[in-house]
Amino acid sequence: MSHKQNMMEKTLIDKKWIEFVGKDKTSDILHDPKFIEILCDVWKCSSFHKVIDTDKGKMGVPAYMVNKSFFGKKITSQPFVAFPKLLGNIDETKAIEHLISKARSLGKDWYVEYKSHNKFDQKIIEKLGIRTTCNYVDSTLFLSSSYEEQTKIYQKQFSKDIRRNLGKLEEKHILIKSAESEEEVKKFYNVLSRLYRDKHRIFCQPKNLFLNFFNIFHKIGIVDLLIAVRDKEVLAGTLIFKKNSSWDYSWGAASLQKFRTLSLNTLLVDFAIRQAISENVKTISFGT
Repeated sequence: MSHKQNMMEKTLIDKKWIEFVGKDKTSDILHDPKFIEILCDVWKCSSFHKVIDTDKGKMGVPAYMVNKSFFGKKITSQPFVAFPKLLGNIDETKAIEHLISKARSLGKDWYVEYKSHNKFDQKIIEKLGIRTTCNYVDSTLFLSSSYEEQTKIYQKQFSKDIRRNLGKLEEKHILIKSAESEEEVKKFYNVLSRLYRDKHRIFCQPKNLFLNFFNIFHKIGIVDLLIAVRDKEVLAGTLIFKKNSSWDYSWGAASLQKFRTLSLNTLLVDFAIRQAISENVKTISFGT
């Protein structure tokens, strides 16, 4: 396949979606056309993000068509654990019906995986033929107007531990900063993939996903990889998505062997919280 053909495939995102997201101030990075292109390329899936009509107006429905997954072919609102919200005039029943209709048109081997922050009542579940539901825990941190106010809600021992460990960083010659090169991203990925392998016993996201996030979004300030570094060695890292007034903690990892007592991941999150408050960010989501 030529480079030109490959680029054409990457731009097969509904133009109406691009225009809709551009005008919707509540959209976040999960709705961004460039973000969608990266996922489609890395996950070898197709964009099925559509703007549909509801009784109250237009609604943006995010979705991917994945030909290969553990459970077969699926249409999913997000390939990994994240909950991209609907945009515009929201009607979740219509959104699910839209995705089910598409799955049926593709054949009996397809199914729908729909992720929502809301709980559906039994009548809707029966009407739509939903077979499996899984609950989630929403971990959203609402930020105060100052770091001092924010820390008032912390447990005293937790605040004390943060102050103590921050004091030890200089003693141990450890620096917290934003990643500045592909080499640092790769070093973070090595820490992350070892953590997935040795502790979680699962496969890590592909390395290209993080390199693409860095190369495309870091320069325009939408993605920030915070890292803890000592003598050019990356000991820990936290990937933050930034858009509008909400940030998302997406991946984080620290060495299982070195400086564990410093709780480097906690210090990275503390660094992100300080930064977010200084930029008047309202919330940080830690996923589900």
